Amino acid sequence: MPAELVLLSPLLRRLFDHWRSLSREVDGVWTLPQPRMLDPVAVKWALGWISLIDVKGVPPDCEFRYAIDGTWQAERYGFDMTGKSLDAFPEPETRAMIRESYLDVATAGQPRAHLRDLLLDGRRRRYESLLLPFGEDGRVTRLAVALDFESHKKS
Repeated sequence: MPAELVLLSPLLRRLFDHWRSLSREVDGVWTLPQPRMLDPVAVKWALGWISLIDVKGVPPDCEFRYAIDGTWQAERYGFDMTGKSLDAFPEPETRAMIRESYLDVATAGQPRAHLRDLLLDGRRRRYESLLLPFGEDGRVTRLAVALDFESHKKS
């Protein structure tokens, strides 16, 4: 069974439960949901909070490219990464942290959650993140990443 995560955010918990419902056991092995299984209608309540990141190549030598950057995330950060490589993220230290997180999920094929507290463009960003792997043929080909900027206030 996919890993269990401790999540403060009800939104992220609901999204994680949905992802788990898409995972399947085949011959005693849990498989990742395929990218096409993420139906926007089924998660319409979370769409603005979700970014979809394509994983090109095989870890550790892979590129992360934003197919869609969640509108609420883009508004909070002040820039939209849609269509851009992670390499275009403007803040080097944050970019390195994000890359490390994405690489971890792409390598392990397991979801991860983080509570983050960082400075970006001189402004404090506090949020909870959920990173969900989707894949085909035994490798991660897409990440769904959701951020909740409110859940940290409850901790």
